[in-house]
Amino acid sequence: MHTTKGKILLALLVTSMIAVAFSIHPSYSAPAPTIYLDPSSIVDLTKTPGVLFNVTVWLNEGTDVGSFQINLFCDPGVLNITRAWIPSWDNDYIFKGKFVFTPPPAFRPG
Repeated sequence: MHTTKGKILLALLVTSMIAVAFSIHPSYSAPAPTIYLDPSSIVDLTKTPGVLFNVTVWLNEGTDVGSFQINLFCDPGVLNITRAWIPSWDNDYIFKGKFVFTPPPAFRPG
């Protein structure tokens, strides 16, 4: 009688372990967003005061981003930021096609 109960318990244990093993699904986290500038640096000795150029702020891997804010700081004696815009027309814009509250870009010296 003991051997029969032992075999039944062993069979239940093995069956339970197999059921648990197949019910566990590994989870994968989304990659962390990365913010970067393009170009990352501008070293051009031919540029003189008054020459215009663009720097684009990009956000990579932002699949679950609800909002973000960018603060760029520069020496106003060296660089004069004249304008900025939200590229809502660009297909690469992270919030393209979504309802968003978009405050206008703001500039502060220093």
